[in-house]
Amino acid sequence: MEHLPQEQRIEAAKGAAGIQEETNTWNGWKQLGDTELLGLAGLYGCPVSVLTCPKVIMLDTERLRHRKMSAKVDNWFIQLKCMARKGNQSAGFLL
Repeated sequence: MEHLPQEQRIEAAKGAAGIQEETNTWNGWKQLGDTELLGLAGLYGCPVSVLTCPKVIMLDTERLRHRKMSAKVDNWFIQLKCMARKGNQSAGFLL
């Protein structure tokens, strides 16, 4: 990809991946206040530092905490699949 401004690179990558939803970048997270970050951390069940870290965080299956996080996401995926099988169109869209 040629050198484009960040906003254009993000939009080009979203288009190539077929993503139409609004996305947030590190700069977007940085602009959130403490209250919003605490709420998001509670919603996702992760430390605030995970949300504010500008690096890509890799999960290590040797760490119990990371295995728990992976299992939680896996359970959500299974729930979505079950909901889609039962005819929930929103769940089917997310899959």
